[in-house]
Amino acid sequence: MGRVGRVGVRWFVIGGVAVFVLVAASAALAVASGWSIQHTPNPPAQQGSGLDGVSCWSGSACTAVGNSVTDNAHRFLTLAERWNGTRWSIQHTPNPPGAAESYLPGVSCSSASACTAVGNYLRYNGTKTFTLAERWNGTGWSIQRTPNPTRARGSENGLDGVSCWSGSACVAVGSYFNGTNTTLTLAERWNGTGWSIQRTPNPSGAQGNQSVLDGVSCWSGSACTAVGYAGSALKPVMFAERWDGTGWSIQHIPKPTGAYGSVLSDVSCWSGSACTAVGYFFNFDGSKSWTLAERWNGTGWSIQHSPNLPSLPGSSIGLDGVSCWSSSACTALGSYDNGAKSLTLAERWNATPSATTPCNTGIRPVPIKHVVLIVEENHSYNAVIGNSDAKYIDGLASECGLGANFHNTTHPSLPNYVELTSGTRTDGALKSDCSVSSCAQTQNNVFAELDAAKVAWKAYAESATQNCQTSDTMLYAQRHVPAVYYTDIHATSCPTDVVPMTVSSAGGPKVQAGNFYNDVVNGTLPAFSEITPNLCDDGHSTTPGCASNQVAATDRWLAAWVPFILNGPNYASGDTEIAITWDEGEGPGYKAGGSCWAQTTTANVSCWVATILVGPNVTPTESTVAFNHLDLLNRITSILGVPTLSEPASTGTPTGLDLHTTFGW
Repeated sequence: MGRVGRVGVRWFVIGGVAVFVLVAASAALAVASGWSIQHTPNPPAQQGSGLDGVSCWSGSACTAVGNSVTDNAHRFLTLAERWNGTRWSIQHTPNPPGAAESYLPGVSCSSASACTAVGNYLRYNGTKTFTLAERWNGTGWSIQRTPNPTRARGSENGLDGVSCWSGSACVAVGSYFNGTNTTLTLAERWNGTGWSIQRTPNPSGAQGNQSVLDGVSCWSGSACTAVGYAGSALKPVMFAERWDGTGWSIQHIPKPTGAYGSVLSDVSCWSGSACTAVGYFFNFDGSKSWTLAERWNGTGWSIQHSPNLPSLPGSSIGLDGVSCWSSSACTALGSYDNGAKSLTLAERWNATPSATTPCNTGIRPVPIKHVVLIVEENHSYNAVIGNSDAKYIDGLASECGLGANFHNTTHPSLPNYVELTSGTRTDGALKSDCSVSSCAQTQNNVFAELDAAKVAWKAYAESATQNCQTSDTMLYAQRHVPAVYYTDIHATSCPTDVVPMTVSSAGGPKVQAGNFYNDVVNGTLPAFSEITPNLCDDGHSTTPGCASNQVAATDRWLAAWVPFILNGPNYASGDTEIAITWDEGEGPGYKAGGSCWAQTTTANVSCWVATILVGPNVTPTESTVAFNHLDLLNRITSILGVPTLSEPASTGTPTGLDLHTTFGW
């Protein structure tokens, strides 16, 4: 549940055998994708243990919750485990004083240091269960006080699902028993200081007098959706409720043809007008069940086709959890009966693959945590945009943000890279592409600012053969890797953070194994990634042995790597943006050491470069507003939360306009 939704099969314990966690390497990942079982530890000396809910903040931060059974008295205790990107480990979770049984079926994390888990507990010698909430603050779990309805009686009071959209805002749902053979819906709200009960309606005319909310997903403080079922266990009827900021109301949901009973187990919303709910429905005598998925479009619910296994020997199949990270990407998990035992089930909704719609995806806006900067070489805007040899580049530019009046700041390559990463004018001091030993730079730079702020970064250099490489090869050029030129970086983080992009030094238009591949696949991209293609793949016009059509070579390279990034877990989570630019233009007007700082038109094509801005919430826009590389640097530092590096107006500035305002980047 929560920000990414609950994804998991309902916990269970069989004869002391612990339930495993089933996870996807990345549900959105096209390369090296697939499901695999991860090892999860079990508490020592337990009769059994299981995990029921999971919430992931990033590829290296997940929390799963459930319960374990201890001693021969079968006392149930709360259980939480944490994924750090490498392994799962057990976290200590408290149990309420005097509790004989404690359960945590739901969890939601709004950051790596803010998770809320909910459930219920039963006291010794008691028959009444009470609501339970626990909070993770980055160092430990603690119990929060949660109210119980004053009319609650009996043993059916508890919370099943929770959704948090910030560290101080959560909604949890469940049900309570009022003592008159009636179970009623329950919703509670966390405001940062305490929990309070919200009034929730119950479906009218439900046979069996039972109304339960199993799952909830909140887009904001004024948009939550909860789902569940009403009626009896023999004939449940699914329903949904909507929170609009002032109150809850019941929504109509269409029933599948032939359904005698239906249940919605979970829901995931990626915007205020887009939710997917999953569950199951069954026939008159309960001998057969089918998967169920329903879609909310802002005005109404509709049934989506969800596959069922053909010729299934068993009688039971259903979906228990769902997580959506865009309007075109959802994963649902559940189980099915093969006639002998119950097995895990996963289904994927991919109506429009994210790689073909990289911008304006409809994914929930979240703070941007990762910026990927790709710098290509030596081609003016008019040599790339509209070129029949740059079909991928043209397509990407039309789907995302295109700076059509964008400028490099100087010539040749090295000073452009220095000015792009430091904001400092070189004023003709760098008239040649000199070596690190001859042209070391001492000015402040984005890498130093990131180091000072303890913000992770890496420079990935294709065809480099070692970290912090300062010697050229046939395909690797140190002048295109600015981090190696800064003396403060060279003496500190360069040996660890300037790395070969791929294992192979050959490069070429295909995704290859290596440092960058691993970080994309594992969802471990640093906050700032600077990508330097090699001299064949960057379109450099003077490199021996490279393809004669440099634009086509660049297009093929980008067509391989950009979709790979788009299909990775970082981009799929909505917190990653990409900028693709060229270091400098070419043709008439080119002068080594010449300045392009004053350019605001496209008259001098040597100062005119294409810049494509890619992000889940970027509006497809072709802007003729004048920008330059310093505007790009300013936006990158703003996103990453470090000081602006551009110089005062008297010595040359960016245009002063904001890329975010123009493009949403």
